[in-house]
Amino acid sequence: MEAGGVDAVCVRGACKAYGSGRRVLNVLDKLDMSVPKGSIYGLLGASGCGKTTLLSCTVGRRRLDGGEVWVLGGRPGEPGSGVPGPRIGYMPQEVALVGELTVRETLLYFGWLFGMSDEQIGERISFLQQLLDLPPLNKFVKLLSGGQQRRVSFAAALVHDPELLILDEPTVGLDPILRQAIWDYLVTITRDDHKTVIITTHYIEEARQAHTIGLMRAGRLLAEDSPAQLLGRYGSATLEDVFLILSSNQGPVDQGPEDPGMVDHGAGSLPMASSKEALHQSNGDVMVANGNGHTDSLALQRLPVNASAATAASGSYVYPTRPTPPMSAMFKGHIKALLVKSFLRILRHLGALGFIFIFPVLEVGVFFTAIGGDPQGLQLGVVNDELYAANMSNCAQYRAQYGAPGSVYTGGTEDDYGAPVGNCTVRMLSCAFLEYLDPRMAYQVFYEKREDALEVTRKGHSIGVLHFGPNFTEWLDARRRYGSELAPEEVDLGEIPIWMDMSNRQLGTIMTKSIIDSYHAFSKDLLSRCHANPKIGEIPVHFEDPVYGAENPDFAVFAAPGIILTMIFFLTTGLTATVMITERQEGLWDRSLVAGVTAWESLLAHVVTQGVLMGIQAGLALIMMFLVFKVPCVGYMGDVVSLVFITGMTGMCFGFFVSVSCQTVTSANFMSLGSFYPIILLSGVIWPLEGMSTILRWIALCLPTTLSTTSLRNIMLRGWGLSKPEVYIGFLVTGIWAAVLITMCMIILKYRK
Repeated sequence: MEAGGVDAVCVRGACKAYGSGRRVLNVLDKLDMSVPKGSIYGLLGASGCGKTTLLSCTVGRRRLDGGEVWVLGGRPGEPGSGVPGPRIGYMPQEVALVGELTVRETLLYFGWLFGMSDEQIGERISFLQQLLDLPPLNKFVKLLSGGQQRRVSFAAALVHDPELLILDEPTVGLDPILRQAIWDYLVTITRDDHKTVIITTHYIEEARQAHTIGLMRAGRLLAEDSPAQLLGRYGSATLEDVFLILSSNQGPVDQGPEDPGMVDHGAGSLPMASSKEALHQSNGDVMVANGNGHTDSLALQRLPVNASAATAASGSYVYPTRPTPPMSAMFKGHIKALLVKSFLRILRHLGALGFIFIFPVLEVGVFFTAIGGDPQGLQLGVVNDELYAANMSNCAQYRAQYGAPGSVYTGGTEDDYGAPVGNCTVRMLSCAFLEYLDPRMAYQVFYEKREDALEVTRKGHSIGVLHFGPNFTEWLDARRRYGSELAPEEVDLGEIPIWMDMSNRQLGTIMTKSIIDSYHAFSKDLLSRCHANPKIGEIPVHFEDPVYGAENPDFAVFAAPGIILTMIFFLTTGLTATVMITERQEGLWDRSLVAGVTAWESLLAHVVTQGVLMGIQAGLALIMMFLVFKVPCVGYMGDVVSLVFITGMTGMCFGFFVSVSCQTVTSANFMSLGSFYPIILLSGVIWPLEGMSTILRWIALCLPTTLSTTSLRNIMLRGWGLSKPEVYIGFLVTGIWAAVLITMCMIILKYRK
């Protein structure tokens, strides 16, 4: 005998446990169950007894730890079994619908999953609307009441008219009239269309309308028989009393009198599944005899009353089933449904749209507005003893009284080399130098005493202090005229001692560079006015035009490649890190897989959906960077776009990996945020890799955005192309990361099944 040949569902020795060690929870304990074809099987039991787990194993969403299950003549998941797939309709305990879809779109979604045409779906929608009193078809599911949502969920299980209907608490929250209409419909389809229904219900007494009842407790079936047989055997008026009696004396499974598996009918033995008198009488079934004249339990089939005599005699009747659509049609239907669902879900979520389209623009705008500019509004303390020696408090007072400070050439002769020799008068060079300092970067505050200025700096109110001696002009001019003849202490009198606050390295370094650049400009002008060679005042090092980049590089330009890549990477990670968790928690993931959707198809649909959104995000970010903020790019723009897109795809794959690895949205957020700082700190965005220790540098090179950041920087700032190893290695490593992550997603999904 092929197990399950008589039954639509046959379970033998089913065992299922969760946990490990001492915390093992046996959900199913050597459970046997038989569901005859063309019948309603009511599975009753308290919450937590294992009903939902049993149904999940039946539809192929979970694997048994022990025992076997046959559904419609085959094992769930076998090629060609149609389970999971279009041969079954499944309504889980939770609603498991997409709130952003309308009622019509919801039924279209499930119809497409089962390979139905729009015309077929439309006909079924009209029928189901009358049967279940569905709410308005253009109303969003999230706006429906709980009872209305369950009706839509029930309609989604019925839309493709399946052979086997598995319903987990379908009538919870429905009014009695609608509950009775549903039961009448179930009785009709089992009687007239030879469908099979497995139903769990919160209302025990309504299960009297089922042909067979299975009473379940603590992972085992306490009894399995027709309602009339159970009530008569235990002398009870209600099924609830029967359940209480069996629960209080829980022992072997009661499958009828005498032999639990067989019942004597005089001429031979029949399986208990065929002994349900109410089932046979109500359906007008005929038993098939074998060649020996006995009613053979192995050949028993349930026949409709209009079956021909020849068919009955041969015992070869097979119930007609709707042909399963070809795999190509199913694949197209799955992808169509998944894509439409994903796009509509996002487009109808205004918060998500704002995040997708506005956030990249704001992030790039904030970065280039806030990063790379010179500091402004700093305070710089000045102690000018030269002014105080002249009884003046500031340089403006000196200019008003004596005119512009600096140097004045009064004429003269030329030496043997043609250089001018004459009188060059200098006055108040301290004020002349201070005029070269950028007033926007630092405004000057004059102090009479150096200690007062230093105390202000110690309190954090000033970036630094400049001190000019009482005879600064004379000694600085003497350095120019008689440098080699001066004593060391005399040379010091022509210097400008500076005390800087370097607690903020960026501010201190920028201010120091500004002072040095200002002195070079001051010295060059001073010597030029005196008809002397201006190079005398410079250090004997001359920087030619840079090989790559600008003479005064902007930090924002240096950081831009890494910022754009990490931003796109984590934006796509954020979009995908919770998408599968949300669908799992809603029950939509399992329900779609029961409909025959594969993990590959689901991932492919999400990749396409998120890829389109990521392309929009990347496009907006690149437009802001290159067109609005004019970031230079001397390389091929196509390489830039390609590398940004590949990095975004890798971020998307990382998000999928987070989504399938974590059970809750909270843990997914922690995992995403926990990876943010190591990646952005070690990928060379803020600080070059050459500034890190050797061990840390090797760790950084293993991260997904490090080499791609280097490659993008080489493209934008050096103009290198894919022929350079320093460029194509970024493309290669990023692509490998994407492939590894998506492969790990598939392994995890397969393992969890």
